[in-house]
Amino acid sequence: MAGKTQGWKLHRNPRTGIYQVRFRVGGKRYHRSTGKTDRAEAQSAAARLVRRVTEGDRLDHAAPDVPLPELIGSWLAGVGAAVSPQTSRTWELYAGTHFIPHFGSTEGLCSERRLQDYMRLRLGVVKARTVQKELSALRSLFAWMVERGLLQEAPAVPKVPRRATGTAHPSGRRKRIVLSPEEMDAIVAALPERTRDGKPCKAYFAVMRETGLRPGTLQRLRAPDDYRPEAPFLKIRAEADKARYEREVPLTARAREVLDEVCPNDGLIFPKFAWRHPLRAAARAAGLEPDRASQVKPYDFRHSVATELTERSGNLLGVGYLLGHRHATTTNQYVHARRRAAEAVLLGQHLGQIDGEREGHWNNVRANSPTSLQCEEQDSNLHALRTLEPKSSASANSAILACGVISDG
Repeated sequence: MAGKTQGWKLHRNPRTGIYQVRFRVGGKRYHRSTGKTDRAEAQSAAARLVRRVTEGDRLDHAAPDVPLPELIGSWLAGVGAAVSPQTSRTWELYAGTHFIPHFGSTEGLCSERRLQDYMRLRLGVVKARTVQKELSALRSLFAWMVERGLLQEAPAVPKVPRRATGTAHPSGRRKRIVLSPEEMDAIVAALPERTRDGKPCKAYFAVMRETGLRPGTLQRLRAPDDYRPEAPFLKIRAEADKARYEREVPLTARAREVLDEVCPNDGLIFPKFAWRHPLRAAARAAGLEPDRASQVKPYDFRHSVATELTERSGNLLGVGYLLGHRHATTTNQYVHARRRAAEAVLLGQHLGQIDGEREGHWNNVRANSPTSLQCEEQDSNLHALRTLEPKSSASANSAILACGVISDG
């Protein structure tokens, strides 16, 4: 026994209408939410709460006596207007797939020990970044519960350890395909003007190639609200953007030309369409290797444009604005190192300054080299130099020195 109960009484929260119970056990005061708006139901819930405390159960952070699925359903309905539809769908997925099966009850949800267990278990099956997003959703849930009067104090949601990496999915994550500017241009040129059902296909990817906007954002653009013919910019509404980043995106002459050709008088500029077959057929026609052409996706254009613009300008903040990132750290994850950028560094110039001279310069370097080197650009941030001949380490080092990649000092 935890101690003698010294009576309890209900009082109703005038703002939320939910009844709360106050009582003492062993001289310690308790103030708990019943989670009920009906007085009779609240009395039954209060009796159960008092009995559990009296029998020695520890109620972590005063968990309300509400079924967990019902609680989470109310939370998702309550925050729906404050977050994007995509975020709401993601949280609903987290709740149904992970939160409810793991915690089982509202009491389990409010247990700091169970929250720690949840983090450890999830780090064993997914990457740390995914766990961070799930824990962020739980913090939002607890903040809503406190605001609604269902909790007096939110439990401490653990933070993912700084050095934790989590666990990659056994099937692996598809590597991002980084396209060169020439490859993007060739793919766009090979695309059909319209799909079989008449939706603009080439224009959709041409604007994506010029702006780096998210595919979903492009598909939500409307005329005349977001664009009028010959306008110098696109207006991005908060509800059209994943990050709810409202802004005006400047357009290149090519982007304006394409938009003017397909922009309707009213309605969606780029309705959704099945992009997989036309995009990958165009990638094959553009000369991409079969394994790359079979995997290319619209988001690869976004990453590739981010890389190209950053190489040309070195202005990470400006590129982030175009892409719709509020923080430069996010944009930094979109930029992939490439050999052409390394060549620009060795010449002491920005990439944009050497486009006219780089090919001749590096061709001369290779022509004067006693050994042929093949530079292969990888999809990741690492690039490998592989010698074709000769195969001895000494000869390979001589070849690399001849290319000017490293020096004796």
